[in-house]
Amino acid sequence: MSEDNHNQIGHNHFSEKNLNKKDLKTTRLGFFVHYNKEGYRIDYYNTSLFKRLLRKGLIKLGLFEYIKNFKRRLVVKFVLKEKVKNIINSLTKKKLPLFDIISIETFSKCNGGCSFCPVNRFDDPRKDILMDENLFKKIILNLYDLNYKGMVTLSLNNEPFLDKRIYKFAEIVRRYLPDSYISILSNGTPLNVERFEKIINNVDELLIDNYNDNLEWHENIQRIMEHMSDKEIYKDKVKFRMRLENDILDTRAGQANNRGWIKTLDISCIYPFVALNIQVNGDVSLCCNDALAKEVVGNIKDRNLEDVWYSKEYFDYREKINTSRALVPICAGCDTVDIPRRL
Repeated sequence: MSEDNHNQIGHNHFSEKNLNKKDLKTTRLGFFVHYNKEGYRIDYYNTSLFKRLLRKGLIKLGLFEYIKNFKRRLVVKFVLKEKVKNIINSLTKKKLPLFDIISIETFSKCNGGCSFCPVNRFDDPRKDILMDENLFKKIILNLYDLNYKGMVTLSLNNEPFLDKRIYKFAEIVRRYLPDSYISILSNGTPLNVERFEKIINNVDELLIDNYNDNLEWHENIQRIMEHMSDKEIYKDKVKFRMRLENDILDTRAGQANNRGWIKTLDISCIYPFVALNIQVNGDVSLCCNDALAKEVVGNIKDRNLEDVWYSKEYFDYREKINTSRALVPICAGCDTVDIPRRL
């Protein structure tokens, strides 16, 4: 498909199904879902005592990564490969629909110390850069012109609340894209009750990851929970997640510092067919896992979103990934096999 066809695009894949916004709520395999006494959702990930002891034992024996990689290859071969192939075939049967998920990074840093993340505050080589406000507005107006109705995530590989403009940006998105699903993922550390109230009415989903190896809630997050306790309206919007700061997860496109080499998985990837990721300088990176933007398919400073989405560069990447992950360096070492919501 050439760039010349971008003016023929229709609504994105998700919106054509006219499903309820609640279908977009973030879920992930491995999270244990719990509801507290007030009815608010709290997810736990890798936090059970049995799982932590088992992991420590396997790590000490040098077997953890081997078993993790072996299990992933089995799941890919017998469960996910055919499913991913069918989804991509469905998306590309006619004309590839417009992206359903757009993630926008308005500030280039995170204050978290997660050992599994290649851009934690100890290892991040990126400079402190704020997205130009005019560039942000250009993106949102472009989405408005496209009658965009998918997900807008105001975070990528950063801590969004380190950008003091995030509240105003959320207002802009809500005003121009009232039918979109607005989501923010935060580690919660910059938030307090006042800031929480300032953002909550302009988002559909606020995910707060409480990273703590002692499985203790940070004081400011506890205060937000207490503040929410008698506010029924927030139950469908806010999700708290208790997570370990020092955990061993996916390879993050082969860039996680606490993961070793893996054998390239024999499976395609759905992300380049449904998601657009915009870095702070306007670069469109191939994947949300590509935190350092090593594979860039274009820049939206002087191009429209649809021009990049339907560009030859992007389709070349999609063809390579569909042929073999080994053809794209960051994909060769990636063990992420996610199926986005509603697919």
